Amino acid sequence: MSIDYYCHGIQHGMTVLCGILSSLPKLSALSLCFMTVGAAQAHDFFSMLPKSLERLTMVQIILSTLGDLIFLWSQLPRLRTFVAVPMMGCGGTEIPEEYTRIRNDKQLLRATDFRMSWWIPCFDAIVDWLCAQNVPAQLRACSACVAKSQDIAPVVRLLRVFGTALECFELCMTTPGMEAIRASGGLKELHFAILLNGTSNADMFLCMSRFLSQVRAPGIRAVVFSFYGDIPGGRLGDKPVPQLDSLAIALSQNGALEGLDRVVVRLSEGVGRVKESAYASIRGALQWIEDRGLLVIEVHENGDEKKWVY
Repeated sequence: MSIDYYCHGIQHGMTVLCGILSSLPKLSALSLCFMTVGAAQAHDFFSMLPKSLERLTMVQIILSTLGDLIFLWSQLPRLRTFVAVPMMGCGGTEIPEEYTRIRNDKQLLRATDFRMSWWIPCFDAIVDWLCAQNVPAQLRACSACVAKSQDIAPVVRLLRVFGTALECFELCMTTPGMEAIRASGGLKELHFAILLNGTSNADMFLCMSRFLSQVRAPGIRAVVFSFYGDIPGGRLGDKPVPQLDSLAIALSQNGALEGLDRVVVRLSEGVGRVKESAYASIRGALQWIEDRGLLVIEVHENGDEKKWVY
């Protein structure tokens, strides 16, 4: 059983939620949205979350400190998937000393699927803690974001310490400048989430092309490009992603990616309505992928269900 809970008030909203959760001791998945959890509330609130939770999603949650987030993780012994998209506020990077010690008995964070997409405050401090606790070694899937130049070094560090269990890595990008990032090891899927802003994205696509040319993970079977953002006029034209052909060239020239089974282009909610001619332009930019029968185009249109085009 799962619950999505939207809280626009602080004390009243938490009181209602606590009453709901107290009757659901076997709850497996919970989404918390639009909440502010103050320092005085964090311990009691996070302590009463069902210990049965295996998936927790946090959308625009404001916390007082990074220590509160780590305390939350420590209260969920069965947690396997943690998603933050995004966590909009974190007052500071303070972490109690008891959460910084290396533990041999148990991990404070037991998740194997860890996703922090788009802008996350204190991202560098979160990565420092994850690496100090050897969390990356247990991850099978991970998302990280390059929202500003300061995010590049933490992402590079993550990729260096991932264990052999990592199968899926997603890189969310809102800014170019990621030439230093390298993907290698036992990856099976590589995802890119790209924020379109209605202006030239040439620099970002150049960086992505360089990234793809440097991938050294011969086990990769799928590459996924997800495009988000607002398009002037609310409708995609004949060439919704003008620089897509540069990515196709990078894919074709990297021998480590010869084992690809599929390449997905995903136009997600927020990009406006899509002309039928846009599909043809995508196929044209990725012609060699289309010819091999590997191309999948996935479209969201104004909140409708996913539309698949082969």
